[in-house]
Amino acid sequence: MGDTSGRESTSVGRRVGCARLPLSRYHAPMPRPLNERQALEQELAEPPAQIAAYRQELADTPPLLEFKARRERLDWQIQECEKRRATITVRLAAIKAEGGLAW
Repeated sequence: MGDTSGRESTSVGRRVGCARLPLSRYHAPMPRPLNERQALEQELAEPPAQIAAYRQELADTPPLLEFKARRERLDWQIQECEKRRATITVRLAAIKAEGGLAW
């Protein structure tokens, strides 16, 4: 039949490879889960960049009637980011008043 040993070992290797997850995925340690305070502090750092991007896009959008919906959406997104920041700030203050970590 010819030399099929190369193909057999390859196909066996493929079957084994498909049946198991590659080990390279698990070489890095799993990230530590954040406690509530850390998660909120991390989230608090994100809105300023988002707000700046929305404000820049709003400034770049022409004040024409055909762009009214877009301008209103951007204004709404800015307001929502600012509300979220205020909510996070209040929650962080409550956590710090309780004594630090809330998990």
